[in-house]
Amino acid sequence: MGWQLSLGTALMGLGLALGPWATSTALANEHCGADAVLCCQGQAVRGMMPNLSDSFAQEVCKVLTMPTNSRSEGEDFVRHIEFGSLITQDSASAESMTLPSMWWTRDAIPSRLGRHRLVNSWLSYRMRDSEVQVVDVMINSQFWRALTMPQRYGVLTQFGTSAQEFGYHLRFFQSNGYSARMIGIFSCEATTDTATTFSAAPTAHCLVTVDSPRINQLQQALQPQPAIQTATAADPTSSTDIAVTLSAAENAATPQP
Repeated sequence: MGWQLSLGTALMGLGLALGPWATSTALANEHCGADAVLCCQGQAVRGMMPNLSDSFAQEVCKVLTMPTNSRSEGEDFVRHIEFGSLITQDSASAESMTLPSMWWTRDAIPSRLGRHRLVNSWLSYRMRDSEVQVVDVMINSQFWRALTMPQRYGVLTQFGTSAQEFGYHLRFFQSNGYSARMIGIFSCEATTDTATTFSAAPTAHCLVTVDSPRINQLQQALQPQPAIQTATAADPTSSTDIAVTLSAAENAATPQP
């Protein structure tokens, strides 16, 4: 985990300008209604993060808008996953290796950061009619609040790189018992189509952050719009950088097995 992750995506005019993709997004809504996942438009994400490729922008949109396996969204969650693709932390096979394997990653978290007490549960799945695969990790709020920001990035990166090796995107959540809120995302563009050798090159585009207010803003911006809105030119000086660069100090704080 001693590598430095340099990310180059930026959020342009979030909440102030819809950009040139507003019209196509509204037209798409006529066919998919209020379903944010089905309405996901790659150009919508690229309007906010222009450096992303079309395919990766589409994946990021789906990962950000995919419902959670919570009481409030459980039915929508099941409707959006590929039948038979769901794996939970209780799905370990006694006969063969169960992939993706997050058990070792969870147990490798240093005890001072909470180890298994930090992670309440995890599950993985593939989205229906899609090649997008995701690992959702439910984090214990009490232990998460006790971590510093570099420690949070370290834990996210440790899980994210493990998930990435199996070809999965990663999402961190906190739950109040009814609904779940995303508090972290680790999503990198694949450099190969082979899931078993999935990797992100040092220059690959990634979205990696534990800034939950910004994640919430992204999610809200990607919700289906009720009507075509007038695009407003974004002020390039007001762009918010959501790219994360792990500094040497942050790398030093990354949990070691």
